[in-house]
Amino acid sequence: MTDMPYTLVSFDICPFVQKARILFDLKGLTYQTEYIDLANKPDWYLDRVPTGKVPALLHGDDVIFESNVILEYVDETTPGALLPQNAIERARERAWMVFVDDLIMAQYRTLSAQTWQDMERNLETLWRGFERLEPEIGMRRDGMLLLECAAAPLFSRIDATPLLKERFAERFGEASRIGGWAKRILSSPSVVRSLPDAFADRLASFFGKTAAGLFADAEQISEGRSAA
Repeated sequence: MTDMPYTLVSFDICPFVQKARILFDLKGLTYQTEYIDLANKPDWYLDRVPTGKVPALLHGDDVIFESNVILEYVDETTPGALLPQNAIERARERAWMVFVDDLIMAQYRTLSAQTWQDMERNLETLWRGFERLEPEIGMRRDGMLLLECAAAPLFSRIDATPLLKERFAERFGEASRIGGWAKRILSSPSVVRSLPDAFADRLASFFGKTAAGLFADAEQISEGRSAA
């Protein structure tokens, strides 16, 4: 099955798409990318992907959707498994990947917040999620496994957003487990290559019209807080 071409149906700054890009890069797999307009999804996509969400993976005549399912499918059908061999460890990895998806959604709500109050509330949800995840990080070995692929979009977006980067450093320094984990993930060449060119600018362009000053410079941030 691995000799059939892969096509990843995508939106360029989607965090769930980024997960798949990282895994393909880690495994040295080639794939094509097909971009669709999320506001005007083609009929063929809606016919084949019942959720209508990206990413979807086209592999031969098969369509695989839901990002974590795509990761597991590719991992299971190609050499160099990243999921643990032990059944309970595999289950734990899958469970934490779902937990991380909830954090990605909390981050999305933070980035799209229209008021400082909403931003702060969702950001606190994200920070509490990291604190809940932190004990698990202490038990992980070095390297990029599926949970690292799943979590990378969180840290990529923190690193690209001035206020989030500042707040994350205040709350989770590099000496913390989460801070060290984030640094290790962001330094992975596969994570670096998973981001489109000018990622920070694209992120700011996508969210900037509604985000509560998250992409402003320090002076604008201070003015925004005072006016809130």
